[in-house]
Amino acid sequence: MFYPRFFLRRATGLPAGTVSMTVYFHASAERLHACGSDFVLGQARGQFYHAGFFDQTAQLWSRDGMPLASSTQIVYFKA
Repeated sequence: MFYPRFFLRRATGLPAGTVSMTVYFHASAERLHACGSDFVLGQARGQFYHAGFFDQTAQLWSRDGMPLASSTQIVYFKA
């Protein structure tokens, strides 16, 4: 789980909610199952902040560098 990027940008918590979220799986069910409880690498990037909204992208990779999933999210926050 990635917390909203504005928490890093503003260094404070604010009321927020997801407006839209799309998740793309790049690995088969077998590949995901093979990861088990092992660690995964995750990266999230906040891209555009304006008028109480922002979008962020996120990616997950397995320990051996295989892409597992990616996501795009639009979030409302009360500034």
